Amino acid sequence: DLQHMATIAERNFQLWWALVNRIYPSFPNTLNLYSDFFGPTIDAYLRVYFVELGRLLDKRKNVVSLETFFSRHILNDPRIRIDYQNLLASKGSQLRAIRIIRSKAIAHSDSLLNVERVFSEAQITPNEIRDVINSFVEIVRRIIHDVGTGSGTIGDTKRYEFAAMALVKH
Repeated sequence: DLQHMATIAERNFQLWWALVNRIYPSFPNTLNLYSDFFGPTIDAYLRVYFVELGRLLDKRKNVVSLETFFSRHILNDPRIRIDYQNLLASKGSQLRAIRIIRSKAIAHSDSLLNVERVFSEAQITPNEIRDVINSFVEIVRRIIHDVGTGSGTIGDTKRYEFAAMALVKH
């Protein structure tokens, strides 16, 4: 469901972000000492993020996604759909870049390309990607609130980052 996809995408990006941008700069010796664990873990977090975000934004009619949700449901708050459409328009270049990364480095036949090189080619930064996921998670959070279903910590943008930092510190 939408909540699950958004939560998995958000969680995995937070963990990747924490490992690459917070933990490695502070604890490079720990990550290097356990590189057989942290290397694949960092890669897996990033891959799952891109796969789940791709599912959330899929436009095919036969899948669960934001697009199919909006085509099948009328919300009490029509501003959510309008905000979703505005978000797609305003984040268009970032979404194209994310699709490039997903195709060239993560999920498809050319996925053997170097992730850093593909990020550079796509002309998007991790901060911009973080903004994209946070924006779409907010849309899903609003949908959940509107229809009165779901639970959990969707939209808790620091929870997993703090957990990863605590793990490495101890």
